[in-house]
Amino acid sequence: MFFKKGFSLNIKRFICAAVLMATVLSLCACIEVDLDSYFEGLLGGDAQQSTPAPRPEKDESADGENKPVEIPEAAAEDFTVTEHNGTNGNAGVAVVSYNGNETAVRVPEQINGAAVVAVYANAFSDREAEGDTSAFGVKQVVLPATVERIEYGAFNGCKKIEIIDLPFVGGTDGGNSFGYIFGEGGVPESLQSVRAGGKTVADGAFSYCETLVSIELTEAENIGNNAFKGCSALKSLILPETVTAMGISIYDGCDDLETLAVPCFPAEGGTWFAGMLFGGTSYVDNLAVMPQSLQNLTVYWQGDTVGKNAFYECDRLVNLTVKGNISSIEEYAFYRCRRLKSLSFKGGEGYVGASRVGTNSFAYCNALGAVALADDIVIIPDYCFYSCASLRGIKFGETENAMPESVSAVGKGAFAYCENLVNMALSSNITVLPDSVFEGCAYLSKLTVHESLTSIGNNAFSGCTNLNSVDFAEDGSLSTVGNSAFAYCVSLNSVSLPDSVENLGTYVFSHCWGLKNVKLPRGISAVPDGCFFGCTRLDKVFFNPDEVNTIGERAFSGCEYLESLTLSEKIDSIGKYAFDECENLVFTVKVESYAHTWLVNNGVGSNNLKFE
Repeated sequence: MFFKKGFSLNIKRFICAAVLMATVLSLCACIEVDLDSYFEGLLGGDAQQSTPAPRPEKDESADGENKPVEIPEAAAEDFTVTEHNGTNGNAGVAVVSYNGNETAVRVPEQINGAAVVAVYANAFSDREAEGDTSAFGVKQVVLPATVERIEYGAFNGCKKIEIIDLPFVGGTDGGNSFGYIFGEGGVPESLQSVRAGGKTVADGAFSYCETLVSIELTEAENIGNNAFKGCSALKSLILPETVTAMGISIYDGCDDLETLAVPCFPAEGGTWFAGMLFGGTSYVDNLAVMPQSLQNLTVYWQGDTVGKNAFYECDRLVNLTVKGNISSIEEYAFYRCRRLKSLSFKGGEGYVGASRVGTNSFAYCNALGAVALADDIVIIPDYCFYSCASLRGIKFGETENAMPESVSAVGKGAFAYCENLVNMALSSNITVLPDSVFEGCAYLSKLTVHESLTSIGNNAFSGCTNLNSVDFAEDGSLSTVGNSAFAYCVSLNSVSLPDSVENLGTYVFSHCWGLKNVKLPRGISAVPDGCFFGCTRLDKVFFNPDEVNTIGERAFSGCEYLESLTLSEKIDSIGKYAFDECENLVFTVKVESYAHTWLVNNGVGSNNLKFE
């Protein structure tokens, strides 16, 4: 039995996989990660977003705000105008027709010293000669804010128009549908982009405008029912923060929507979830009802709390911006947003992030690279960042990857399987590291255990294949190291457990095949089951032979490089397969002791025995 092959084929395959993972991670470590650049914009600037529908009438200013492109004002002589008093009774003019030859037209606020307050029917109609399809037609039109009325058919027959910027939607603010200004012919197929002011958008205002690609409303306060229903080609819809009321079925049939900026209005009781924007009745509808194409979402948040399940399984979102002074993120708020790469919280001046996060709040956000939180956070709860495989940076206030001293507790599995997390300095006020807290953090390379820590839970660092250094405080309070706490930490070379440790779990260092020497606490009475199982390079183990009375099952199984071990006469229990595949191991024992008898009965020959 002493030379029995105790490793199963599956275990060997696992170790090979671990070798491959460690190699890949070592190569990845050569890549410089600039977390400062990554965090830039999470709290102040706009979130990185995939390119939205083309908006040639807009420009990106230095501060990240979209601004209209400055089309030069058309000359006054390019227009035929007539007197038309404004709603306040002041004298003004109406545009009867545009006679110029520019395809991009900005109507001036004043013509002949009078404010432009109206646009008459057919004012911008294409001028086509019979049989000449290339005849003149406007492509871009910007109307000034002074306009109060646009007559039916003002853009009748504008077959080439692509972009239009209006002071309001319809004939007057909230009075008609968008198509009203195009007359009987309806919205032309050439039109792709609309930018409009006005406080009210009527019911069905843009419904079934099937060629529109981009809509931006700049001043709206009230959005009517079915406002954008059936806009099947719409890719970008930007609503302003000024919106205070929205109707039902607003986005029905907007199946190609990629970019959306919208306020959220919680239901009775304060509940809000993303699927409500698209007719969902429960948070479990989020995945089903949201457009598959929707990747970029900006939400103007009401209140200071992102509620439970708010973005639960919004699986297709890539970029999400929450605008508001968020102080609390509740359970499952962003759970399983698996494609989410950029999550930004945009508050007012001085805002640094939420100070409370809930259980599973970011779990399974597999693509998320960074998160910013406040520097007064107290608890990082269970499974908070579980399986955030791409997460490499967490910013607490101005500090990256270092828990503030305000943190007094970390939940089980809080950072488990954050495979790209390189480091995370622990708060000195944490007394317990619970089960699986950093399990599977393959890129984590260093751990410092503070004096205040009393317990390391089961599987706490299991599978941290790049972990090469664990520093324990010499005069600390650590008393318990749980089962498999450091299992499969294949890069560990040396470990010295402090003498304060009284309870050592099973398989605590199993398959740490890079481990060469270990010092166990002086007062430990047992080398537990599987303690060094599969530690193929282990050649030195230090423990107090006068205290140890038990060697557990498979405790040293597979320790091929281990050459010497002293088993005192106090030992009265040795488990099955305790020394399998330890061909080079020479035991120092007392003649006819329990250890001597057990070794002989289990096939250990005289060449592997040395007597006191």
